[in-house]
Amino acid sequence: MLEWIRRRLLAWVGENPWPRPGTGEPLLYMVTWIGAIHVLFIDWTEDGFGFNPDLGMPQTLGWFWTFLMVSSPLQVLFAWLLIHYRRGRCRVLGMWNRLGGNIGICFGLFAFCTSRLLAHDFNPADGPLFGLIVISGVAAFAGTLVVRDILALYVLRRLADEIYRRDEAG
Repeated sequence: MLEWIRRRLLAWVGENPWPRPGTGEPLLYMVTWIGAIHVLFIDWTEDGFGFNPDLGMPQTLGWFWTFLMVSSPLQVLFAWLLIHYRRGRCRVLGMWNRLGGNIGICFGLFAFCTSRLLAHDFNPADGPLFGLIVISGVAAFAGTLVVRDILALYVLRRLADEIYRRDEAG
C-alpha cells in the first residue's frame, strides 16, 4: 500500500521534486506583483481595496492582501534562486520558501476576493463579478501550487528517510 501511495505521489509531483516552473507560474508571480504595485502606488483609495466602514471591515484587510501580493512573488524568486543555484540544504530551504510564497499568493488572492465581495453589493449582471470569478480561478491555481509544494516536500522527506535507513543498515 505504501509503495502504491509513493508511486502515485511521484507520478503527480514527478521524479524531480523541484521541477523548473512551467509558463503559468512565472506569469502568475509577475502579474500579481505588478498588480499589487499598481494598487499600492496608483489605485489605493479609502473606500476601495479592503475598507468598507458600513460592513465593519478593517482597512487592514486591504493592507494584508497587498502586502502578501507584493512580498510573496519576491519570496518565490528568492526560493527559485536557492533551488536552482545551490545544493543540499539550500535547496530544501528554497523549497520551504517556495511553499511559503505560494501560500502567501493563495491567501492574498482569496483575501482580495473576500474584500471585493464584502465591499460591494454585486448585481449578477455586474462586470466586476466576472473579474472576481476569474481571480477566484487564479487563486485555485495558486492552491494547486501549494498542494504541489507540500507533496514535493513530503516526497523529499520520504526519500531522505529511506537514504538514512539504508545508511544506518550499512
